[in-house]
Amino acid sequence: MMSQPLPLSALLSQVLVAFVIEFDNEFERQVPHRTTNHGATGYPSRVPWLVSMPLWFRFLRFVPTGGISVGELQRTAGFDKQQMKMWLTRVSKWWGYVFVSPSGQVQPTRGGEKALLVWNRLNDEIERRWAERYSSSYCELRRTLENFAASAGTEPADVVISKRGPGTPPLEIVCRDGSIKMLPVLLGNVLARFQGEYEGRTGLSLALPANLLRLMDTGAGVRIRDLPRLSGVSKEAVAMLVKIAEKRGYVTVDLENRARVLRLTNAGKRARTEYERATAEIEERWRSSFGAGTLAELRAALERLTIPADGQRPAVFSALDGYPDGWRASLPAREVLPHCPMVSHRGGFPDGS
Repeated sequence: MMSQPLPLSALLSQVLVAFVIEFDNEFERQVPHRTTNHGATGYPSRVPWLVSMPLWFRFLRFVPTGGISVGELQRTAGFDKQQMKMWLTRVSKWWGYVFVSPSGQVQPTRGGEKALLVWNRLNDEIERRWAERYSSSYCELRRTLENFAASAGTEPADVVISKRGPGTPPLEIVCRDGSIKMLPVLLGNVLARFQGEYEGRTGLSLALPANLLRLMDTGAGVRIRDLPRLSGVSKEAVAMLVKIAEKRGYVTVDLENRARVLRLTNAGKRARTEYERATAEIEERWRSSFGAGTLAELRAALERLTIPADGQRPAVFSALDGYPDGWRASLPAREVLPHCPMVSHRGGFPDGS
């Protein structure tokens, strides 16, 4: 009996999270930093806290070397005053990437400058790796994502393929406005659109059924300690999901043989069924809106990277092979990737770490 195909949102999530993890592993290798459990490179009091790509993309990439006023940064990043205050506190007092001068200028610290130099070129480096490693699968994924953007009414990128020197992968991506259309942005835009439709319909965060409720059989329970391995998100993220699910009445928590066991309630079973129904209906609606061929090509391109063949691990898992001294190397080998990214306040890692 064939298993049901994964929702499009789950396929998008797995590829996006894999890209961000490879990006973060390389950043960790190249930039002096500090952590709680894995020590520091350089002098702990002088290097910034290790954070993930989403925090650079959402905030720090807007800070130039020469600084920027708080007001201009707020306008550029698209924050309200409360959000701006929160982000400034984190990236300055918590993490040490910037400081605010008496005149109200946001300026990178010395460690922040080094981080920005790496961040600002790292996406291109990782995309070249993917072009070399995944070859036609990578090119097909980019093409289908851009076709979707065109079908959805978003200006597509011009992709120019050219040799740039001996040993350089033949890849150069230029948008009509001259900027780089990054693969994680293409993936993230489609995922965000899907997630927005799902949450507008159900009133429920996609992360809850995608990373928790779907893993629970309607009868048997699941040990909470097993959920990070089964879901691909961290134990901290799992704890947050369990707390929300309990509050909504979707699960009960029992103690069995000294293990906390999670079980779906009737409301939880309905929410899980609605997740399956809603994700299928959104994808069907997209076939009508954006073209059955466009959706089929996008799904096929994602499945080539995420669906294992002949007992092998999925192709995209090769992006997770980090460095032996990186913090992720101390974790158990990853068996799955999240079906919805979870970016926490702890540093923005896409599996909630």
